[in-house]
Amino acid sequence: MKGNYLTIGNLSYLYSALKDSEKNTIAKYYSEKYNKQYKPSSHLRISSRDMESALKIFNLIRNQCAHSYCT
Repeated sequence: MKGNYLTIGNLSYLYSALKDSEKNTIAKYYSEKYNKQYKPSSHLRISSRDMESALKIFNLIRNQCAHSYCT
């Protein structure tokens, strides 16, 4: 299977390089998507800072699992 793919690391770096207004738009989109899909009892708001942190954490976990023993 050949193709160009955006890795989690690439996605994390890309997100961190965006303008604050763009980060806020993306975070708001995913907050609304989550709230619409899961209908939580209290409204979830994902900040752009939370989104950036989560992407970094996902990248670290993915790399640990791919290049080491993930238990």
